[in-house]
Amino acid sequence: DRTVKGIDRDVVQSENFGASYEATKYLINMGHRKIGVISTDNFSTVKERLKGYRAAYIESGIPVDEAVIARVTAKGKSSREVTRKLLNEHPDITALYILNNSLSSGVLLELKDSRIKIPDDISLLAWDDEEYNELLDITTVEQPIDEIGRMVVQRLFELMGEPDAEPGYECMKLKTKLIIRKSCTPPSRRK
Repeated sequence: DRTVKGIDRDVVQSENFGASYEATKYLINMGHRKIGVISTDNFSTVKERLKGYRAAYIESGIPVDEAVIARVTAKGKSSREVTRKLLNEHPDITALYILNNSLSSGVLLELKDSRIKIPDDISLLAWDDEEYNELLDITTVEQPIDEIGRMVVQRLFELMGEPDAEPGYECMKLKTKLIIRKSCTPPSRRK
């Protein structure tokens, strides 16, 4: 579901830029101005999500604060540690946007340890919809994982049917869905 440098083959992925733009605009329209980001290494999908985040800020006339974009690297600290550092350095962050659901558990554990309540103290929006997001009422960007898998298999069968054909390169981008739950509130409605 992402492009890999040096491999020019078909890609089926979510519309990462547009979905991230929509998610960020949702938070901005709610009144959030300082939205912290927790992300992974710079995969192509994460780069597109960050572009969407930045575009929403720029279109809204709000300067992008690169200091509130925190990255968890393969050889670096955990999402828990990165979240702790980010919130300690920027206590005025009113919302967190997690760009990869694999980072969510560390973020949630840090918020729990720090006694930061969702959404009373901070709003939370995560990428990917897992069952525990539904259980915890976390607003998420849902990717069409089943559809991505179906399209990939269909494309593989097409290529297998034409073994001498050059596979070429096509990037198919599928719509996502912003699932609004109870983890985001306007900063002015906080206790």
